[in-house]
Amino acid sequence: MSTVDLEQEFSDLKEVLQCPICLDTFTRPVKILSCLHSFCSGCLASVLETTTTSDSLKDLAAGELPPSLQLRCPICRRVNFGFSRIESLEDNVFAHRQLDRLAELDKQLGGYDYNGEDEEDNGEEEGEKKLSSSSSSSSSSSSSSAPVITDATKQKRKKLLDLIEEVSRREESINKSLAEALQMEEKVAENVCEQLYLVTDTFEQFERKLLDRKAVLTGELTRVSNYKLEKLGQQRKQLERDLEGIRNTVAVAKALNTASDDVFLQLEQRYIEHLNRLNADPSFEAPPREKNGVNVSLPARFDFLPVFGQISDKRNPVGVIGKEGMKNPMKNPTSVTISPVHEQVIIANTDNNSVDVYDLKGNHVRAITSAHGASLTNPRAVFFDDSTQSIFVVDKVSTAIRVFDINGKFLRTINRERLMGSTDSDVISSIAVYPETGNIVLCDTTNHRIQIVDPAGANVLSFGVKGSDERCFDSPSAIALDFSSGNIYVCDSGNNRISIYDREGNFKFQFGRKGTNPGEFDKPVGIAVDPITLSIAVTEPGRCRIQIFDKNGLYIYNFGSKGKAEGYFAAPSGLAFDCRGTLYILDSTRIQLF
Repeated sequence: MSTVDLEQEFSDLKEVLQCPICLDTFTRPVKILSCLHSFCSGCLASVLETTTTSDSLKDLAAGELPPSLQLRCPICRRVNFGFSRIESLEDNVFAHRQLDRLAELDKQLGGYDYNGEDEEDNGEEEGEKKLSSSSSSSSSSSSSSAPVITDATKQKRKKLLDLIEEVSRREESINKSLAEALQMEEKVAENVCEQLYLVTDTFEQFERKLLDRKAVLTGELTRVSNYKLEKLGQQRKQLERDLEGIRNTVAVAKALNTASDDVFLQLEQRYIEHLNRLNADPSFEAPPREKNGVNVSLPARFDFLPVFGQISDKRNPVGVIGKEGMKNPMKNPTSVTISPVHEQVIIANTDNNSVDVYDLKGNHVRAITSAHGASLTNPRAVFFDDSTQSIFVVDKVSTAIRVFDINGKFLRTINRERLMGSTDSDVISSIAVYPETGNIVLCDTTNHRIQIVDPAGANVLSFGVKGSDERCFDSPSAIALDFSSGNIYVCDSGNNRISIYDREGNFKFQFGRKGTNPGEFDKPVGIAVDPITLSIAVTEPGRCRIQIFDKNGLYIYNFGSKGKAEGYFAAPSGLAFDCRGTLYILDSTRIQLF
């Protein structure tokens, strides 16, 4: 082995065989603690933690560990128990062997000042001298100047113990913080799992709703289209039969024109009359229309298929009723109803103190301003009953229901039964009539309830109190009926939702919550149900928008924004569908048709 290698090995051993206390090469004997840290025996004796009593010092001088002695490792601070003498600690045999090797290298290199193997006995004596020196010094101190040295040592040891206790408390605090951190990690991991589940579940629900809406729109389009195609097919067949009849008639008339005078004069008048009838028949005017009023074109809501969540700020109306400067202007109308047979629109013209009737071209037909000699005051609710061809009106002042015929003639007054807890100023904001029974459904906004009375005004059913539960309301503003099932749709303005009940008042379901996003409500006031598709339309004056939902309350689309032009709204309120699915929306001074 070269000299360089020997020097490198010697240097490495010198670095490894260094006592952590004296920072010098180990002096034999080298003691190893239970924590596997090694020290010179003399150095270990000099750092023992003990109370400085004369008895303990004597024990220490004798090389024994007093009962009060705690042997802590100077490096890791681990306490070593079960030893009565320092000499009883185990020797580090490996360190001794390494010291032997170090001494051998020292001889080979011949020049390092080292108290290795040759001085083994000397080293052992030196270790004993360290121990005896420490003990004798302590004994001497205790005998000569015991009070001074003892007090100073006590203070130093107390200071050291205080620092150790403070560090121990810090250790406890760190352990506690570590436990809290681990607990927080577990909670965060658990919360992340929950959120991932919620996100996955939400998107799965969203996907199901999209598929449901697709099925609703597809089914609605298919059903209406099939209905139209069936009617058009019937029209086409009838036109083909009529066309064949015309051709046959014309052929016979042409032949008659070439017949003899006797035959011509005998049949001429009959064929001329028949040709005149065919020529005047309006059913041959183009484009053909069905006799029941079903148009060839699809309803306006099929002009586009909105994407889920899409907001259409504007849709072009198919008609507008009401213009500035008209003879009977609209002043904040609140309720609208349709007479399909007469093709008339009837509104509660609230601030004009009248019920006004318009035709579909926007012409004012008549105004109803009084009932049995008493003037109407701020009429708020109006409904046309197709089964009796009657107009039902409730105004702000009277709690009675006024009934008129389609021509505005007063028929009768229905004094509804007042219920317990009714206020002196009940506000009936909406009214509807079941055609098969004649029972009248009233939306009692002031008392937060729905009341049903018979044609004589006797109470049949009443449900609802102020609150947010299933059978509770907060200032309900409007109702609509599904005549096919008898269900009652309630626009619960204060609770920002739509609630659905059967004709017996049993709760079925509800949808909506407070908000401005699609499908949410900000104080809705009007509601209407499409008799063809059972889709639901809701107005929000504050948002100047109309939202459309399917029969199950699933959001489809919305349209509208603030403005004065056609297709925009100032404050949409009441609304109604006609039998063709056209939507009539009251808007401050006009009615827009979609």
